[in-house]
Amino acid sequence: MALKVIPVAIIEDSINDADRLKEVWSTYCQKNNLEVKLDVFTDGESFLKAYKFQYDLIFMDIDLPKINGIDTSEELRKKDNEVTLVIISNSPKYAIDGYSVNASDFILKPISGTILNEKMKRLIKIIQYKQSKNINIALKNNIVIKSKDILYIEVIGHNIVYHTNLKTITCRGTLKEAKDKLKSESFFRINYSILLNLDFVMSIDGYNCHLTNGETLYISRNRKKDFNLIFSRFLGGTL
Repeated sequence: MALKVIPVAIIEDSINDADRLKEVWSTYCQKNNLEVKLDVFTDGESFLKAYKFQYDLIFMDIDLPKINGIDTSEELRKKDNEVTLVIISNSPKYAIDGYSVNASDFILKPISGTILNEKMKRLIKIIQYKQSKNINIALKNNIVIKSKDILYIEVIGHNIVYHTNLKTITCRGTLKEAKDKLKSESFFRINYSILLNLDFVMSIDGYNCHLTNGETLYISRNRKKDFNLIFSRFLGGTL
């Protein structure tokens, strides 16, 4: 899945550092045929107030006025635990703090084009994977669910049932149609009637697949070998 645009937010109170990162990011986009879509915030409060899940990548400076970068990131994670976050700082001693806010990387200032290019190889893969799990699925009566919220999809007669953490939704269709909508390899058909989201698998016991919500689903004998292979690749991050 090739990306055409990566909406980015920079939270940086230093005008010089913000301009430097903007320049480096714009150059990266030009070299990689990406549309430049970038917003800059000079403090954490204004960023949090404006945040509406509109960014795929966030560069967060540590040393910010009013609320520092780690505290701002903690508040961000209360809203959104998925968005890709990169901590930036003048000092390497803050690198470890990024783990507490689920940051994907740490970059030491001043940021160079060479460093950004190298970091983006991994960050692009992370963003692509998250996007593949977060597709909006339009169902009946203008109901829209996100693919990342689906535990599994079940076919019953001529209907398919979308099982999520909060509700189940029944509509007309087939598992093939549902799979085509998802466009994600994290879903695997474990038997004739069930398409499972591998993100919600807690453990495997023989032909029994135990989910994080306490349900147990059956893996058919003729799909067990392929399931073991796909699930191993999934856990290894190679899907």
